[in-house]
Amino acid sequence: MENFLKNKYAIVEDISVSKMIDNKLLTCQNHMDTKFFWDFCNDLAIFEFKKYNYSYNDILNSNLCHFCKPHGFPNTGGLIKAKNFDRETFSKILKIDMHDSDNLEIINTNFVESNHFVYLTYLLSTLNFNTKQEYNIVDIGGGYGNMRRLLLKLIIVNSYTIFDIESSLFYNKKFFEHTNDTNYLLMENENFNGRGLYNISLNFRNDFVYNSINDSNIKIIDITIATHSLSELDMDNFYWYLINIISKTKILIYATQTVSTNFNPVSGEISLFKINLIKKYMDVILDIGQPGQESNCKLYIFKNKVNF
Repeated sequence: MENFLKNKYAIVEDISVSKMIDNKLLTCQNHMDTKFFWDFCNDLAIFEFKKYNYSYNDILNSNLCHFCKPHGFPNTGGLIKAKNFDRETFSKILKIDMHDSDNLEIINTNFVESNHFVYLTYLLSTLNFNTKQEYNIVDIGGGYGNMRRLLLKLIIVNSYTIFDIESSLFYNKKFFEHTNDTNYLLMENENFNGRGLYNISLNFRNDFVYNSINDSNIKIIDITIATHSLSELDMDNFYWYLINIISKTKILIYATQTVSTNFNPVSGEISLFKINLIKKYMDVILDIGQPGQESNCKLYIFKNKVNF
């Protein structure tokens, strides 16, 4: 283990990363610990990626952190609910990856990816997307970029901006390089200058927003995606997105844990507090309790109170 991890986390013995996690030397039992947890994952991922120079398949099958490792099974319950909600939209989304919407029990996907199918079914169905309109989309905590990959095949995207930590964006870029079959270019930490895809690290966040969202080139954000990410933010960062992104967004889709549990570091009480803050700017147009196997979770779609 490199010295920066030892020094930053006050590790006095030569102990493996896996043992650190398995022995729960890092604990995330409440909301305030979440920032520390993600900071650690960021440092750990950068260290491991640089050390071993992972290929795409190595990253895809990574066991670096069991907290972040995708579950090896699909959210079948959520898929069934989404299918019953809008069969046509649901089938259209699954066909992108050649999944059979009539045979969900053996669908070849994981829990995270299957959630993306669920969320997009509700989003596309509820909004009745105009297939000729071009959309400006912001994805807060966009992770490895799967929602972006799917939406690029479903609607016309003018701009798609992902905000995330450096290690997630590293994975994001690798995933984009492996799956991209579009005419879009991926720009990293660049000011908005027109049509395209943008990966924005937190260090560049203020520069991007004040040179793009407020600029005449992009008057409004059509859609903001924040599936669980807003729940995982400390309040300072949440307020930043609330003021700079959500208040300027037409439609927000937000999935969150609403009840505190022992296995989830997100506080249900703080999540509900954040939802009430969002309601100062937006009205709820869809509220679905527990979209599948995500216990004590809710999926919301909000519409801005301002008629842009």
